[in-house]
Amino acid sequence: SAVIFSLFEIYKRFIQYSFHFSGKASRQEYWTILATHIFISWIFLTIINLSDSGHWITEVFTIYVFATWIPKMSLSIRRLHDTGKSGLWYLISFLPLLGPVIFLYFAVKIQKKKLARELLRLRR
Repeated sequence: SAVIFSLFEIYKRFIQYSFHFSGKASRQEYWTILATHIFISWIFLTIINLSDSGHWITEVFTIYVFATWIPKMSLSIRRLHDTGKSGLWYLISFLPLLGPVIFLYFAVKIQKKKLARELLRLRR
């Protein structure tokens, strides 16, 4: 139940900050939203592939993709801010093949301050 509540709170924050391109997004927030969107997309695509005439579900999925594009972009930019990068680094994700790999590296990175705290804690 605590996991569901946490997921709900993270998704609620995602909706509230849909058009906020400043600030930061934690790794947990970013990856929880990304995993949720992958799961929702997988459900849509499974239904579309299993149905004989999935025209209406295809249209709903298309609306979903377009409706979440800007909020996911703002979340990605806030994630870059958390790693100490400028939001302009988001544009690298549009490069074929290598761009998404570089962006993935940035998204996985730990915030510099958190990394320093962890290293200090491990030395003690």
